[in-house]
Amino acid sequence: MQSRGRSPWSLPLAALVGLFSLAACGGGGGGGSLADGTLTQATTTSTVTELQPCADDRHVVVVNLGFVTMEGLQGLEPWVASSVPPTPRPGAAQMLQAYRQRGYELLYITTGSPDLFPGRTVDDVITEWLQANGFPVDAGTHTWNGNAPVTDDEQSWVQITDELISLANEGATVDYAYTDSPSLSHAFATGGVVPEHNYTVTPDPGSSGSMTGPTSPIPNDDLVAHTTAVEQLPAVCQTG
Repeated sequence: MQSRGRSPWSLPLAALVGLFSLAACGGGGGGGSLADGTLTQATTTSTVTELQPCADDRHVVVVNLGFVTMEGLQGLEPWVASSVPPTPRPGAAQMLQAYRQRGYELLYITTGSPDLFPGRTVDDVITEWLQANGFPVDAGTHTWNGNAPVTDDEQSWVQITDELISLANEGATVDYAYTDSPSLSHAFATGGVVPEHNYTVTPDPGSSGSMTGPTSPIPNDDLVAHTTAVEQLPAVCQTG
């Protein structure tokens, strides 16, 4: 797991809803909607027989903690106060493993105060939880965390949009995004994720903000079925 550094901003705990995000690096031409139970391959310049090394042809997937847990913001308070971690959403780890196996990078986005967990960094706590619950945390995964006070909902999604633009400037493409937060879906859309690849589950009741982006809701929040579609995608780069 690699940290992509910290933003010059951060959010207090109350603004953390939906802002723990997982992103897997992959271009804006990623798969199609699961409305028909299928995913289409991300658009690349390579064919199956001409795949480039993953370091030269980077594809990213983005996901937030609210998406991969069952509690969303409601699970953060006991985690911080009593060290009671959230429950992983069924199928989330398997879905992200499937993306990694096909060459996608993963970006886990968190936004919060660096002293959210006293004596430990947010990156360390999140990485430890991810690893303990079967999520990929290898060299092809990254964390991003803002670390300055931000109370304005608009500025919170602007930070995340800026990170997606930064990835594009590095030559990576963000193919897919996953969230339970309306504000994050807006950030992902503004950052270049096309609607059919901007996946959502039922919003966390604690989510705030009036902005939402064009999305593709996952039917019945069923990540197990969604993972089956991900597993049909071909590799986007040389993984070996």
